[in-house]
Amino acid sequence: MSKRTTAIRRARGLAVLRIALALAVVGAALAACEEAPPSPTAIPAPTPSAAPTAASASIVAWIGGHALTHAEFLDRRAIVAESVASMERDVYDVFPNPDSEIDRESYPILLKEWQVRIAIMKKYGYDTVAFSELVHEYALAAAAIRDGHAVSEDEIAAFIKEQSDNIDMALSDPEFKSEIEKSLADSGGREAFLDRVTFSAERNLLIGKYLRASYERMGVAPSDFNAANAELFKASRAAVAAVEIELTGSPKIDASPEKAIAYLKEAESLAVPPTPASILTPAAAP
Repeated sequence: MSKRTTAIRRARGLAVLRIALALAVVGAALAACEEAPPSPTAIPAPTPSAAPTAASASIVAWIGGHALTHAEFLDRRAIVAESVASMERDVYDVFPNPDSEIDRESYPILLKEWQVRIAIMKKYGYDTVAFSELVHEYALAAAAIRDGHAVSEDEIAAFIKEQSDNIDMALSDPEFKSEIEKSLADSGGREAFLDRVTFSAERNLLIGKYLRASYERMGVAPSDFNAANAELFKASRAAVAAVEIELTGSPKIDASPEKAIAYLKEAESLAVPPTPASILTPAAAP
């Protein structure tokens, strides 16, 4: 694999890890939220309109039988806002200042990718992006259950341990240590992070089983990047089309099933990086 390919994948990997740490904020204390609103510090508020209120425990939508609370929606909205802010910091502060020849080759590719992602997310708005992400995840989990998949306690425990090990691995890398420490601090610390991972563990494992089954059914290896993504798109579209989505209207959010699906369709193209395929394969090594 070429140094340029390695640099691009490494940069994307850091971005994914950074977002994964942020995503753990989702549902930090949602069980308690059904009885009382969360504390203001539990949910980052990117704008005053997104600040937690007594309505935070209210149900804003039903997605395939899952009751999406206002608290869970606000958590994801804040994460979307932070992910955009993080990409903008890269665009304006990191990418214009490459430190090496590898950076000078990889940063222009990532710059273009980040700019497109930011533009699409801002085009639809944070409410729609947050809602569409949740629709997508719960639709896939519902599809997994319909197909007979289930998750055991042992699998959940192993998943949580894996996430904890991933943190240790990231913190052991001097290049990423300070940034990962900041992400952990922003999400409430390591223990809070693992609590939130626990909340979403079953959902994430169900999604993984559903997608792996889709790959196997079509004879696609997950390592085959383009073929795996094509199958992922197909499985995702089928899951979202099959799920029932109903907004309650109270509290009102600036999103709709139609806008959420439109965003997912437009964002789908970004799952395959907008770079020549040769750059992303070992065969491209000079």
